[in-house]
Amino acid sequence: MSTIEAARAVTEQCQCHVLRQRKDAPAGVYDAKPYGGGNKRGWFYLDLFTAGAIMTVYNALNEVNRERYGRMPIHVAASFAFKHVR
Repeated sequence: MSTIEAARAVTEQCQCHVLRQRKDAPAGVYDAKPYGGGNKRGWFYLDLFTAGAIMTVYNALNEVNRERYGRMPIHVAASFAFKHVR
């Protein structure tokens, strides 16, 4: 699941998801599942607020920049989004 697919899943389901980098895959490819409690060692949270910021910036970009933005790791995309969303 890519950065944009993970953010879209969170915003559509209105539910926090946990993600982790997929082993033996390029940067920006994640395993994701809805948060259900329990031990989540090695996973990180993607909440609705952060996913909404990522999707707002993604929707405002043109096609060339959307492709580049979608390949970013999620922490870079979130940092970029919070710097540019007003």
